[in-house]
Amino acid sequence: MARVASDILPTLERILEIGAVELESALTEAADAVATATGAEKVDVFLRDGDAEVLVAVGVSETPLGRRQRALGLDRLPFDHGGRTIEVYRSREPWV
Repeated sequence: MARVASDILPTLERILEIGAVELESALTEAADAVATATGAEKVDVFLRDGDAEVLVAVGVSETPLGRRQRALGLDRLPFDHGGRTIEVYRSREPWV
């Protein structure tokens, strides 16, 4: 936890300095910043597809696991398939 606490300010500064104009690029940079700060294998930023009952990982960290997820087409989570991410989205309660 000390690593995370010591990296919060630089990580927030890095996120605030994102200069990308396109949403996907900006969210990918933010996911990378969080992955670096926390040492996570992968960080996703999900948005709901307005036309479908699905969450789409719009920003995915540029980590080996993140690249693999996109290559396999696992960046879309239909609501009816359930799972932890859908549960957190619906309940609005974090899961650790």
